[in-house]
Amino acid sequence: MNASEFLINSQSRVFQPLEKVFRGAINRKKNVAPIWIVGAPRSGTTLTYQLFCRYFESYYLTNRVASRYRISLLARYAERFLINDTLIPSSFKSNFGNTKFPGDPHEGGQFFYQFFPKEDPYTEVEDLSRDQKKSFRNLIEAISSPQEMFISKNTFHSLRIQVLSDVFPGSVFVWVRRETDATVYSILKTREKLNIPDNEWWGVKPPGWEKVLDRPVIERTIWQVHETEYIIETDLKKMEAAYFEVHYKQICDSPMETMEDFERKFELKKHRRKTLSNIPDSFTYSELPDDPLSKKIKQALA
Repeated sequence: MNASEFLINSQSRVFQPLEKVFRGAINRKKNVAPIWIVGAPRSGTTLTYQLFCRYFESYYLTNRVASRYRISLLARYAERFLINDTLIPSSFKSNFGNTKFPGDPHEGGQFFYQFFPKEDPYTEVEDLSRDQKKSFRNLIEAISSPQEMFISKNTFHSLRIQVLSDVFPGSVFVWVRRETDATVYSILKTREKLNIPDNEWWGVKPPGWEKVLDRPVIERTIWQVHETEYIIETDLKKMEAAYFEVHYKQICDSPMETMEDFERKFELKKHRRKTLSNIPDSFTYSELPDDPLSKKIKQALA
């Protein structure tokens, strides 16, 4: 444990009793409009997250608050009053979904595990109690203040669509898609760089993931991508949720046009930042290379 982690853990231990009091005293004052970014791992969700946070006046879980998830409400109050009330991502850089600076967007894995299951992450409406849903809604609305929009990206949200839609009926889901072969290739390369053994699972866990652990890693990863997208499509339709389906290449080729289309479709002009800066005309889109791994993936998909 480094010095920063020790400090954060110490803060959490000291302030957790006070956090509990503050969470219990939350009185909901207004509805928050959440945008949930979903998709398979390595499909472009992180860039989309950064772009949406840059384009809209909103609150998102920062690295600063997410690292203090046990005292997230107090950390958010401190962020607002001691640092800055207005958040904006510092750049569009990330490393396997992780951003660098304290005020940059974080996917908030541990934050959401306070309410959602970790080992069997697929969640249906009835899987959370009424009190759990109320606590979750109150906390999201409290930490979002004074913004009226909350933006969150986490590939595990792909398995939480039913509950997210039930708790926040005004939710809009952004479904980011990418060619299956390119997505699988990126997942496998990420596993390689992170030294994940072939017999270990990595990333979002659709129901039945344990039953495919003994399959070859390419076949298992294809299953992971297909099953995640099937669940997204099925649950969006089941909940009759508002959603925006967008291809990663479209985001890379024309980010501003994509955001303007989204803004018009859901009538969100009032949330657009008054000054939009540092959004490039395009982002680099990585084409699938012609190498032995890509050929194996294509053969497995055939």
